[in-house]
Amino acid sequence: LAKWIEELTPTITEWISGLDPSVVSDIGQVTLSVIKAIIKVCFGLVFSVYILLSKEKFKNQVRRLLDAFLPESVASNIKYLVRKTEQVFSDFVSGQLVEMSILGTIFFIALSIANMPYALLISVVIALTSIIPYFGSATAVIFGAILILAVSGLFRMIIFIIMFLVIQQIDNNLIYPNVVGSSVGLP
Repeated sequence: LAKWIEELTPTITEWISGLDPSVVSDIGQVTLSVIKAIIKVCFGLVFSVYILLSKEKFKNQVRRLLDAFLPESVASNIKYLVRKTEQVFSDFVSGQLVEMSILGTIFFIALSIANMPYALLISVVIALTSIIPYFGSATAVIFGAILILAVSGLFRMIIFIIMFLVIQQIDNNLIYPNVVGSSVGLP
């Protein structure tokens, strides 16, 4: 490895010195931005784990602060609101996960019946991106269409896009409202 790096270093140095200075500056800025993003994600993960591990302690501290500084009726109303919010959010997330599983299964079955390549991979990507509002489905259809176009051609890609639109409409108008709506308690 050391010998390979020694042989490669002059080539890389020569290539970089031949580049336009603005390109080198842009590469440096992109690299710095990526490093900053990685650091932010790492700090966010550490902070999230810390908060989750100390959740009960924080909950008890907030409860004692409410009881100490607010009238009993106001404190009990705030506690009720927080419990209700936690319950609805938890039910929403569990409904989203169930809906995601149903959607992935439907796509896997439909793509397998249509004998599309990479049916499982495309179904998993569609299921995972269904959580992202607005852009998730667009990302999934683009990913699947490009993959199918590369492997099977234009005709099968068009079939995939039509299948995607039909299944997505069924999901958006029938499955999602029933699964997530009933889990949250909305009609």
